[in-house]
Amino acid sequence: MLRTARVATPTATLALFTALAVGLGIAGTGLAQALPDPPTTSLEDLTPGDSTQGNLPSGSAGNSPATSSSDATGASMWRVPTLAGPPQSDRIAASIYDAQHPGSAPEGVNNFSCVPSTQRPRPVVLAHGTNATTYRDFSALAPLLIADGYCVFALDYGGMGGDNFGSQDIRTSAAQFGTFVSQVLAATGAGTVDAIGYSQGATVTRYYINKLGGARNVSSWVGIASPSYGGIMYGLVPIVQAVPGGVDLVERVTSTAVAQQMQGSAFLAELNGGSDTVPGVRYT
Repeated sequence: MLRTARVATPTATLALFTALAVGLGIAGTGLAQALPDPPTTSLEDLTPGDSTQGNLPSGSAGNSPATSSSDATGASMWRVPTLAGPPQSDRIAASIYDAQHPGSAPEGVNNFSCVPSTQRPRPVVLAHGTNATTYRDFSALAPLLIADGYCVFALDYGGMGGDNFGSQDIRTSAAQFGTFVSQVLAATGAGTVDAIGYSQGATVTRYYINKLGGARNVSSWVGIASPSYGGIMYGLVPIVQAVPGGVDLVERVTSTAVAQQMQGSAFLAELNGGSDTVPGVRYT
């Protein structure tokens, strides 16, 4: 006997996409609140020593609160997490710990007294994923890098209201990352860093390198689960994009960063236009 397949309407598809986005933990400020559109921020707007930047912690991460900063517009904020947290073997445990100890970083991360060695001359700077933090995404990897002799640094970028990191305009987040890199270079005396980005963090770091002049400060880029050309969310993105106003609604009920990571977005066309790499940087 033949079965008749039900075809989802565009409205139902959009609702399903939103439910999946929220369920996967990539929602921004919630279903009832529309996120503002932060203007594009350049590295010139976020320079070391600018009054909008927080003071960097000295020494290793300890029992002091995370240093927080807003960008020049106040629309997106970032912080340097400084509460030392233990290694975690899985992300669920890391997320639980992070929720109970906001502003945490894996122990040894953001040690601004760390001096790069001859064997490990470049600091490693980490960038987390969407609606996440340094601790949630790197509580397993960061301790391994530190044990291998690297100076490891990380920021929580693209937040709103002190939370929801990795939710704001990726261009602005990339500028925040660039400011932090400049501060790491100044503190360590290194000439360049190696950047490791997980998920959205790979796109944030690549935008900094490719579009904001960051290639002069980065020797190697490593993208883990990098959405270089965007995601299709189980095939739902093309359908949502076909619905008038569908992308705008997704941005309002999830976040700006989620909409920018949809395959075919204007942001990804900008990032990948011409070439998806620039000379002088090793991409992995």
